[in-house]
Amino acid sequence: MFSVFHCTPLSLALSLIITLINTICHILRFIHVQVAAGRRAKEMKSLRNLPATSNRVKTMHQLHSFVFGEHAAYASSRHGKKPEVLDPAVLSTY
Repeated sequence: MFSVFHCTPLSLALSLIITLINTICHILRFIHVQVAAGRRAKEMKSLRNLPATSNRVKTMHQLHSFVFGEHAAYASSRHGKKPEVLDPAVLSTY
């Protein structure tokens, strides 16, 4: 049976649990920011190639050739090559 004698220990235990939950949430927010920054940096690096690619890809045939022949994510030519090593945190965003 619950009594008034349980209130203080229960209050302390719940306070500790809430503190731990808040700490975990803070850590997770920090990790998310770090991962997002890594992914953003990777995407910005890729975007630097966009002007050159868009200047030479003018037709559907050229687009098809680019996507399936050159693009790092889709090209069949990438098979058999050593893949780019990604930070596991960035990799988890895909």
